[in-house]
Amino acid sequence: MATEIVDLLALVLHGDRSLSIVSAAQPQKKRKSLKKIIGATTLIVLVLTAAGYFTYKYLAYKRLVDSAFDRGVAAQERGDYQEAVKQYTQEISLDPQFATAYGNRGNAYYYLGDYKNATSDARKACDLGDCISFKFLKYKNALSD
Repeated sequence: MATEIVDLLALVLHGDRSLSIVSAAQPQKKRKSLKKIIGATTLIVLVLTAAGYFTYKYLAYKRLVDSAFDRGVAAQERGDYQEAVKQYTQEISLDPQFATAYGNRGNAYYYLGDYKNATSDARKACDLGDCISFKFLKYKNALSD
């Protein structure tokens, strides 16, 4: 099988008809083998193409997610908590399991005086594994035990 692949590559690259796997002088078995090689090659090309496409889509999605989160952090750092809430909300709509986005949005709600939403987001963040906001709100007495 390996020699057939080498012969096929030589044929494709050099156009050497003497190495042709499908010549009339070769047995039927070789022709079937070539069909398997071509079928496997086609399948590999399709799988690699699909993998490349989905990798591209994932990276584009990840850039969008990261940029929404980064915009939320930037807004929160400059004290624009309304904008921070908006950006973190976009982030959460794209990745509902992103605990830090819930925590940061909870902190932004806290600074806006919206303790109910701050508490809800802090609890959600803690459920997802990021309890820093929850501890912060407990420290600020915004949460009851």
